Amino acid sequence: MKTILYISSNFRRCGPVKQLLNILSNLDRKKFNPVILTLSPEPVDSMMPDFNKLSIRIDSLNLGRIQGMIRGVQFLKKYVLELNPDMIHTQGLRPDLWASKLDHVRHVNTVRMDPGMDYPMKFGKYPGAWMKRQHLAAIRKIDHPVLCSMSLQKIFEEKYDMHLPAIPNGVDTDHFKPASKEEKQQLRKKYEIPADHQVFIYTGSLITRKNLESLILAFTEMPEKHILLIAGDGSSRKTLMEIAAGRNNIIFTGQVKHVRKLLQLSDIFVSPSLSEGLPNTVLEAMACGLPVLLSDIPQHNELFSSQKYHHFFEMNNGEDLLAKMKRILQSDKKPLQEQVLCIARQNYSAKHMCRQYESLYEKISS
Repeated sequence: MKTILYISSNFRRCGPVKQLLNILSNLDRKKFNPVILTLSPEPVDSMMPDFNKLSIRIDSLNLGRIQGMIRGVQFLKKYVLELNPDMIHTQGLRPDLWASKLDHVRHVNTVRMDPGMDYPMKFGKYPGAWMKRQHLAAIRKIDHPVLCSMSLQKIFEEKYDMHLPAIPNGVDTDHFKPASKEEKQQLRKKYEIPADHQVFIYTGSLITRKNLESLILAFTEMPEKHILLIAGDGSSRKTLMEIAAGRNNIIFTGQVKHVRKLLQLSDIFVSPSLSEGLPNTVLEAMACGLPVLLSDIPQHNELFSSQKYHHFFEMNNGEDLLAKMKRILQSDKKPLQEQVLCIARQNYSAKHMCRQYESLYEKISS
């Protein structure tokens, strides 16, 4: 049995941590012995309880930022030497960077974003440029880097001259699934949403890269009988709420633990994002049978590469977004629901993703 050490900064509720949970939930425990190491203390919004249910050994270096910068690599080297795993699997800047300095251990990492776009947009031009350089340098040193989408694979080839394999993200189709008509009605009553209203929903981070300002501005032109739920939190929340001020049909829920319920009571999912790895939130909405209205970025288009899908809008084009929202309302939703559900289950299940990682583990450890 091969021991795999999975290294993550912490279990903060976010897309990469959800994907780690998807891998570990489906890992063949007869072949692989997983161990998890976190580098930092847990935040308030931690998914630790979800990981505890898996009965996997979880350790933590529990290092603060400053202590981690000074002695993080030293502590990690000591831990890995004592554990002596067959390989390590990392994701994220600090885990990738620290582990890239280890010797004599097979190293898989999953890259879930474009460093050249995401870091500057989130942290500013100069800090973002430094983080980009650091992360790309680490990825180049790692034995077996993997990208989370075919679209990201193309970006890395064209922008960074790096030719890396891709294993697309997956979604837990046992957890994210459509609600029955009766269940949807009950959820509407619970959340005090009229049964005859059409509900658009966005779930995820409220940050610049997600481009939610364009969605809110477009939705202010929609009739009051339609509702927009924005589920999540982030640095842009205050600004977005100011833009939506006075619109009772634009509802900010804040961070939610049970996003599935909000998806199941909704009718249409919207993502105006400027950039993605392969969007977890869209996959979750599709697995719940929601028709999706998406910005025309490669990572969104990739989800429908095997089938035609007509509900994309031009990025940063508010008029086109408004027109497409009205158009999808007039469409026959049942064929759309069947289409997105089929794609999520057949092409992007978490089990399918995990089998691909297992094949990689077996290949590099043989």
